[in-house]
Amino acid sequence: MVSLWFGAALLEAGWAEKVRFGIEAGRIDRIDVGVEAGSHDERHTVALPGLPNVHSHAFQRAMAGLTENAGPGADSFWTWRNLMYRFVERLGPEDIEAISAFAFAEMLEAVFRYRAP
Repeated sequence: MVSLWFGAALLEAGWAEKVRFGIEAGRIDRIDVGVEAGSHDERHTVALPGLPNVHSHAFQRAMAGLTENAGPGADSFWTWRNLMYRFVERLGPEDIEAISAFAFAEMLEAVFRYRAP
């Protein structure tokens, strides 16, 4: 068990002072509010919730291979970018949802195929 103590933390109910997070197996196991730091606590000033990065390039999974062959002229990042925008303009929300689900399913399958030494 790891104990993280913060002078202040932004919790679901709002800001709280003197907060201890108990971490067990990589997950928050308990939250104690209004407690003094103990000798076993790792001490910090402020805790904020993690901010997810929802930016994705999953749509590019569907265009894999479209830019693998050289065009009629000199190719560059800009020729790739133009092709990418032409491709994306043809996609609707349902297409992007399906492509993203497929890309993330492939990533999940890859996790289960990989075996650490």
